[in-house]
Amino acid sequence: MRALRKIIFVNSANIRYAEVKLDGNVHFIGTQGVGKSTLLRAILFFYNADKLHLGIPKEMKSFDEFYLPHANSYMVYEVEHEYGPFSILVFRSSGRACYRFIDAAYQKEWLVDEHGEVSAEWKVIRDRLDSVYSSKIIDRYEQYRDILYGNKQAVGKEFVRFRLLETNRYQNIPRSIQNVFLNSRLDANFIKDIIIRSMSEDEANIDLGYFRRQVSDFEQEYKDISCWYKTNQKGESGVRKQADAVVKAYRELLYMKQQIEELCGELKYAERITRERLPLIDAKIGELMQELDRQKRLLSEVQQKHDAEKATLNQELGVVNEKLRRTKERKEYYANKQIDVVLNRCAKETVVRTELDALKNKLEDLTARFNDVTTKYKALRQNIINQFETFKQGQQQRILNDRQEKQNTDERLLKEYNATRTEIEQSFAEKIFSATNAFDAIKTEQNDCDKELLKLKLLVPFKEEKEALTQQQNDLLLNEKTLEGRIGKLVSDVNRVQAEYDKKEAEINADYTCQLDKKQKQIDAVVEQIKTIDALLNRTKGSLYEWLEDNKPDWEQNIGKVINEEKILYQTGLHPQKADGASLYGVKLDLMDFPLNVRKPKQLKYEKDALENKLKQARTESAEILKSQEKAIEDLKRQFTPKIKELRNHKSIAETELRMIPQKRKGIIVKIEGYDAKAKQIIEERQNELLNRQQRLAHDLTSAQNALERINTDKQKQLKSVEKKHNDAKADNVKLYAKRVAEINSETKISEQEADAELQKLKKQELDELKGRGADTALVEDCKTKISKADDELKYIEQNRKLVYDYKRDKEELFDQEDNLKSQKKSLAERIIQLDEKYGQRKQKHEQQITSFGKELSERREEKKRLEDELQKAERFTHDEHLCPPMLAEAKEKNTLLTPGQAVDELTGIIVSRQSKHNQFKQSINVFKSNFSTKNTFCFRTELTIDEDYLDFANNLDDFIINNKLEEYRRRTSERYVNILARVSKEMGELTRYESDVDKIIHDINNDFKERNFVGVIKLIALQSVSSADKMVRLMKRIKEFNDDNQFAMGEMNIFSTTNRDDINQKAVELLIDFMKSLTDNPLRQHLTLSDLFQLQFRIIENDNDTGWADKLSHVGSEGTDTLVKAMINIMLINVFKENVSRKFGDFRIHCMMDEIGKLHPQNIKGILDFANARNILLINSSPTTYNVSDYRYTYLLQKDGKSKTIVHPLISQK
Repeated sequence: MRALRKIIFVNSANIRYAEVKLDGNVHFIGTQGVGKSTLLRAILFFYNADKLHLGIPKEMKSFDEFYLPHANSYMVYEVEHEYGPFSILVFRSSGRACYRFIDAAYQKEWLVDEHGEVSAEWKVIRDRLDSVYSSKIIDRYEQYRDILYGNKQAVGKEFVRFRLLETNRYQNIPRSIQNVFLNSRLDANFIKDIIIRSMSEDEANIDLGYFRRQVSDFEQEYKDISCWYKTNQKGESGVRKQADAVVKAYRELLYMKQQIEELCGELKYAERITRERLPLIDAKIGELMQELDRQKRLLSEVQQKHDAEKATLNQELGVVNEKLRRTKERKEYYANKQIDVVLNRCAKETVVRTELDALKNKLEDLTARFNDVTTKYKALRQNIINQFETFKQGQQQRILNDRQEKQNTDERLLKEYNATRTEIEQSFAEKIFSATNAFDAIKTEQNDCDKELLKLKLLVPFKEEKEALTQQQNDLLLNEKTLEGRIGKLVSDVNRVQAEYDKKEAEINADYTCQLDKKQKQIDAVVEQIKTIDALLNRTKGSLYEWLEDNKPDWEQNIGKVINEEKILYQTGLHPQKADGASLYGVKLDLMDFPLNVRKPKQLKYEKDALENKLKQARTESAEILKSQEKAIEDLKRQFTPKIKELRNHKSIAETELRMIPQKRKGIIVKIEGYDAKAKQIIEERQNELLNRQQRLAHDLTSAQNALERINTDKQKQLKSVEKKHNDAKADNVKLYAKRVAEINSETKISEQEADAELQKLKKQELDELKGRGADTALVEDCKTKISKADDELKYIEQNRKLVYDYKRDKEELFDQEDNLKSQKKSLAERIIQLDEKYGQRKQKHEQQITSFGKELSERREEKKRLEDELQKAERFTHDEHLCPPMLAEAKEKNTLLTPGQAVDELTGIIVSRQSKHNQFKQSINVFKSNFSTKNTFCFRTELTIDEDYLDFANNLDDFIINNKLEEYRRRTSERYVNILARVSKEMGELTRYESDVDKIIHDINNDFKERNFVGVIKLIALQSVSSADKMVRLMKRIKEFNDDNQFAMGEMNIFSTTNRDDINQKAVELLIDFMKSLTDNPLRQHLTLSDLFQLQFRIIENDNDTGWADKLSHVGSEGTDTLVKAMINIMLINVFKENVSRKFGDFRIHCMMDEIGKLHPQNIKGILDFANARNILLINSSPTTYNVSDYRYTYLLQKDGKSKTIVHPLISQK
């Protein structure tokens, strides 16, 4: 039978040397402080190897310092085993207790030599062990416990020999022994804690601090968010309307501020322009005064210049007329000469000469033999021709001389004519000028009057002002349409951008949802695998696997290859038994080559660990996907929010501007009506004045016109008389020239005829002489006839060469210039007319300018006065602290047509209107923020003092609405609290699963008492668990039930929804509020533990005394009875865990260390010892004195020697 049978102290715990046997019930006796607890703790250290849970007071030395103070300090545990005893050596190494396992019963000689010296050298001890096996140093206490309790999954095969048990689920054994030793009290809570701690080192719990932090603000968040969704009878959200009113007023204020800023810039611009214009006006007034004097002087100069230019033009016109007359004469002359025929014949000169040369060559060939004859007659003919040409040239020269004389005479006559005409013009110029001036002045004045009347019909006083106002109306209309179009476009753009955002958000969500779904499927698959493995591991206890592990070494190589893992291997209730051989239901199989078909718990745990790591990784990846999704959405918002906000701001400003148009239009209409009334009065007064003036001018104009006509008639008579004399003289000169030319041409003709007769005579003589000498005279005559014709043609050409030359010259100088001369004549006539008109215009212009400058001078003086008034008005506004905005000083100039006064008027109107609007704006904010407390969910400021606070509030609210942050708050808050409900449900589910383990332990304790009770006085000891009355527990169970009932809808839950799921939403809200209040009411409660879930009750029947179900064990009977009951319950607790560890070693023994044994009746001591021993539990008790010696196998007396060393004396040892 395996059990701890001895403990040896060597220089340990103030004990020089002692061997204490433990293979039976043991009783330590001795006075207080002698060392009884020291021995008990040393024995406990064998079982728990946990220095922190030995009950050593903090003020005492540590375990290592007290039990192993020296290098040669040792404790040795000797363990009984069916394969022979082994020892466990405890010693100090590197400042802490360590172990070595030795495969032999303890021998004192290992540590102490024959001189009583204790060795501190392991080498010496190892030599003394000789061939006995000793393990390596075990310096980890967990490894020690795994070896001692036989956790094969954690230790190697070399430690199999040293197993007290053979299980990996041993933790409850040392924990129960430890708890019994360390606690003296035994009430329901204590038992409950022992049971719970025996199940796990750390008690399962729920972190209420976490939930307290999570739900502390729920009521506030729910109130703040849900108020946005509350609607009135019209289905409108009051809070939303209030928020919209704030934003609308805020945007109107922004628009007004923008207008004020623009008008401030316009006012500054208008002031600067006006100030800069004043010196210009002063300079202009000076210029106008000088200009009036200059215009009067120019009017006189214009008249003098006109007279001089007109005389010059008249002289040029006479020259042109003379050239046109000569052109006409020459054309007639050349027509009489048949100039076209002459030109045509002269153009053939080259051809005729070529033909003549050919004929001469032919004639020379025919008369070559008669050269002397031909030469003679040729010379004679040439002589006659030369004489005629000489005479002809003299005649031509005479004609040229006559022509020059005629031309000189024409020029003299023209000069005389022009001089006479100029003299007449000059003589009448002054008269005409005076009369014309008088007429023109009246006509001009009359025209001015007519124009004024005409202008009066067309006059629109204040036209510019009204046009400006009309333009403003048109601009308003156009702006209205533009704004409507812009708003429509902005709405469309907002919708488009929003749709684009929604689309991209949906794409992102779809993409990440797909990833999350895929990842969730992986998680679900892994969770399902883990559940399967957990199910197998949870069924290990009492299963066929456990029996095979205990009874069939290497079972996995035979039966393990053919049994079903889930249905057989980990199934309980099969009641396996050993049988001879390796048969399976009597059939022996060769399974050498058959693959392994089952997994051992160690492999399952490895697989579970791998799956849990995989699950952790998958959940981490899932969380990363969610983070990536949130980041992608945030990035998308950062990309789109400025665009949407900008578009909405533009839309808001446009809407505000559109709403203000009717008011502006009304103001413009009032101004136009005022101008119309003033204009009507001005027109009526001016019209009466002009009609009276018009009647007077009509009479004066008739008189002036008659006087001018008389002067012009006298002038025309004299001019016509001079022109007639000039034309008659020119005609006489032409006739004289024609007569002289005709006489010269007649003399030339007679001389030509005489020469021709001589030539004919010579021709006949030559032919006769040639014929007499034998020449072919007919052919020669024919040739000569042709030569004669050619010569005649050349003579004709030569005779007309001067005519052709003259024609070409006249053509170039006269005929080709005829159109030009006519144009010049027309141009000169027009220039004279234009000169007169220009003179009239200039005169009129100067007169008008004199009038205009006078009028402008008056206007400039009025303008100066008006500008000075405008600047004074602007100055007064600038110094008005109540009206003038501070931004005026920093405003940038803006180009405008407004005057300073107009800018001041508009600024004043908008500022007054804005002040009123600002008060409404602040009131709307106060109404809106009254819905929220100081610590509201949205961090809305509720303490607003200065105007900037209100503007910042509205700006933040505008961003809040534009970015739809309410929906984000709603979604996140709803998801968070739904997740909290789910987490509460999950953690409560995990916690409540332990209740079944508790019930099983309680059931085992109750059965253990029924089956083996050796204490007659105690008829019944029973335990039961009842549901806790803890309000927190009940509330969290209700949350779990709610979540379980609605778990398939939790993903869709919206606790702010107003749909038909209101009941579920309301229930969720109520539970969360109750949960929040419960946590708030219990601020110090940080955890909800397993022990909070149930209450443990006892029922004890002692003889005829039945306690009923009670929470405490006190006053069951006498003090001894109470102690007896407590001892029995402790023993049953240890036994339950002992038996649950390993079925195979149901007869192995462990120890239970208990005090207070002296309070029992001697008869009950015997009963409690039997009660424990029947369960293979050995009792180790301590008390000041001895009693019931026969009931203990070993009794030891502990005493202190003179050096305060503890001496252990064995008093009684029974077999």
